[in-house]
Amino acid sequence: LEELQAQKQRPLTIATFSRSGILTNILKSISSKNGVCPIIICGRSTPGNEGELMAQDLGATCVSDATLQTQISKGAVDVLLIGADCVLQDAIVNKIGTKTLCQAASGAISHSEVNSRSRSSNITSTVPVYCCADRWKIWDDIVPPPLEMDLFEIVSLNLISKLLVPGLSEKHS
Repeated sequence: LEELQAQKQRPLTIATFSRSGILTNILKSISSKNGVCPIIICGRSTPGNEGELMAQDLGATCVSDATLQTQISKGAVDVLLIGADCVLQDAIVNKIGTKTLCQAASGAISHSEVNSRSRSSNITSTVPVYCCADRWKIWDDIVPPPLEMDLFEIVSLNLISKLLVPGLSEKHS
């Protein structure tokens, strides 16, 4: 994130989804480390609305999941920062809705697809996706853990720019 901030002449706009202790710590340390406060936008993360709690933890703005997806698709954010409930060999498991946001960030979903009622042109942006997870969330088994399909989904590492796990070398880039 510091590298991204160095490239910008303004505070970073960071989108998050769901609620993550490691992301809370990272985002709080960014603000206190260099004195430049990023603009943080949290998706509500329905069902469950954990993003509302994340926004409260950070003193950030909470928006609907659809609004967050639109902002990502339009390139209105500089980075999508997500956590993971589980890290697999070639994917992560996270809150349902994460995959759609990652697809929007990769440009696989255009702004016109997000908001089909919009008369705007077909805007496609590429926003980096950083996934940060604690080391204990690594799942070494070939078979993924059982998932509550209405709450969690598998997201391919192909949709993630960087997977960062403290204490390990970079897993994916």
